[in-house]
Amino acid sequence: MNKQFIAFCIVFFALTRLYLLFFLKPHNSDISLYATYAYEYLLASKQKVSFYRLHVKRIEVEQLEAIKNGLSLPDEEQKIIPYPPLAIQMLRIPSLFIKTDAAWTRQSFTDFADAYQSVFRRMLFLFDLVNFILILSFLTKRKMELSEKKRTTIALCYIVGVLTMPHILYDRLDLAVGTLLLLASALLLTYKKYCWSFIALAAAVNYKISPIILVPLFALGSIAVAPTGKRPDQAIHGFPWKLLLLRSAICTGFILAFFAPFAIIFGKASLSAFIYQNQRGLHVESFYSAIILFLSAFYDLHCSVGFGYGSFTLQSLLSKQFAHLSTVFTLFSLTGIFIILYRWYVANMQWKAKRIEKERKKSEEKLAVHLLVNGQLLCVSALIVFSKNFSPQYLFWLLPLLCFMDFQSKGALKATLLYLVACVLSTIIFPYCYFSDIVGRFTPLGKLLLVLRASVVVWFMICVLISFRRDTHPAPLVPVSGKKSGIH
Repeated sequence: MNKQFIAFCIVFFALTRLYLLFFLKPHNSDISLYATYAYEYLLASKQKVSFYRLHVKRIEVEQLEAIKNGLSLPDEEQKIIPYPPLAIQMLRIPSLFIKTDAAWTRQSFTDFADAYQSVFRRMLFLFDLVNFILILSFLTKRKMELSEKKRTTIALCYIVGVLTMPHILYDRLDLAVGTLLLLASALLLTYKKYCWSFIALAAAVNYKISPIILVPLFALGSIAVAPTGKRPDQAIHGFPWKLLLLRSAICTGFILAFFAPFAIIFGKASLSAFIYQNQRGLHVESFYSAIILFLSAFYDLHCSVGFGYGSFTLQSLLSKQFAHLSTVFTLFSLTGIFIILYRWYVANMQWKAKRIEKERKKSEEKLAVHLLVNGQLLCVSALIVFSKNFSPQYLFWLLPLLCFMDFQSKGALKATLLYLVACVLSTIIFPYCYFSDIVGRFTPLGKLLLVLRASVVVWFMICVLISFRRDTHPAPLVPVSGKKSGIH
């Protein structure tokens, strides 16, 4: 790849990240909460007690002090840790570089939290840097296949894309999820190491529970990448369902292997993240909330905002019904997406089987990239749309993968533009309009922004689905004899 182009990308990346790290002042950061958990873990290690027990004990002490001083009580739900054990271990990492006396005093914690914020943001920068390196590595290896315009588009898509949500880039955990998903994809597509890919995916699942929806997709992707010993036309008439189930079982085994040590050490407390997520209500930024807010313009649905389990929720006549149905809708949509991906894979395998031998390897590689990248974009966007919880940082899961879409497809170009629009709307909503137009009281502007962003995300998912059409209906082939074939 052109050295000048690489130098330009590196300089542009460095300048934008210097601004984000040292000059941008984020609003309403979650790092103070992360610092609290990290400090509690230090105290628990010093006292040789369970982190989860110490956390519950601290909340109980705060409740007693609140009663004594006539103050409002901390919510009972604060006793539940909202993050999986692996994520808690990740939150501990910055504390390893901070000197502290590990005593629970106001001044001691304040000093620790200030230092923790600086180290945590630099740690998230490292994940950002890994994404950038993986993308540059992809561009370097595919320099003969990609035009200069497409290489530029891919590089700028990532470098500029994260700038659309600068206030949460280094202040949330979710950038690391995008890195793990990108790493899992790279290991599978570039190096064809499906076991290592499954390990990266298992880490993402134990870091944030939701990526578990990608297990069947990666199992299917491993079959598309790794040879099964059959010619494509033979394999397609007897699809290797046993192999698909075996690969899914292997991936699930890695997930359980990551979780097992924490389950042994902490017992039932290690399941707190599952309990926490299950108890949450209908998030005010969810797609269902946007539907209710839209309907409230025509019907009196008594919409208001409450707070519970770490998020603002929409209270209305329809909130409970949508919250209960969200799991059904999510599972139904993910099942439908997997059926679409499977049928698309079968159709392309049948078409590929009739190609001349020297073209098969190249078409197999393109098929695997298209399947895994677009499949992940579809599954994650469906999760964002149909889940009862939505946070804008979930969009960071998509960005590294969005760079690998086929930009020759109109659907891919539209999807990229819609993604950027969704990110810009998310930044307008939070932090600028969140407390004044949504949480404090619903204003017409707040309702409009939530409905508009939900519509854009749904449109994005549809455009990703449409981008499959280009490869689902290949152009007629020219066999060795030189006569045109009508095979599609």
